[in-house]
Amino acid sequence: MKLFVDHRGNHGKNIVVFLHGGGVSGWMWEKQANHFEKDYNLLIPDLPGHGRSGHIPFESIAGAAEQIIRIIQAHAGEGADITVIGFSLGAQILVQMLVMKPDLIRCAIISSALVRPIPIAKRLVKPTVRMTMPLIANKKFALLQAKQLYLDGEYFERYYQDSITMKPQNLVRVMQENMSFAIPSGFERCSARILVLVGAQEKKMSCGLSQHASSSAGVHHS
Repeated sequence: MKLFVDHRGNHGKNIVVFLHGGGVSGWMWEKQANHFEKDYNLLIPDLPGHGRSGHIPFESIAGAAEQIIRIIQAHAGEGADITVIGFSLGAQILVQMLVMKPDLIRCAIISSALVRPIPIAKRLVKPTVRMTMPLIANKKFALLQAKQLYLDGEYFERYYQDSITMKPQNLVRVMQENMSFAIPSGFERCSARILVLVGAQEKKMSCGLSQHASSSAGVHHS
């Protein structure tokens, strides 16, 4: 089964791949895509278990990384210049990709990647999802969640539809993988130029990336 990919832009050799966060889908990059599509070849996949790829089980971050690598290889011709931008879950997948294919990506922007495992939280995922699933269909609850994610009215309906159509087993696996993710061995040897974006409240959970990245990496705290 193939992931859904929104392929737009000039279809040239300058390829930009956007990887969305958990619980949403490729639409989160809509404004960025509208800005860059005139000058770049854009690939915006819906990750396994999300959006229009909701029928594909989310099994692991490594498995999702393999699928995205295959998508890039299918679109990248000789001499392609590849930039990948990942947010949250998408950023973890990007980190995994950099280890699995260290020479594939020239530039990587890693935003809000959790890289310090939370073992006790992982054990609580199933019961938590079981208790909260009935709330997901409640629009008032969804509005509160959307507010926490800074999603304005323009995108609320798409967020809501993604939430109510996501299968519980996919949500469980996404959360378990997200909370148990650690920087894979070999990350420090990747050849990409890396920019790590970390929010002020995320430093403790994400800062390990800056120590493991190559000397060419940029680190930005916002």
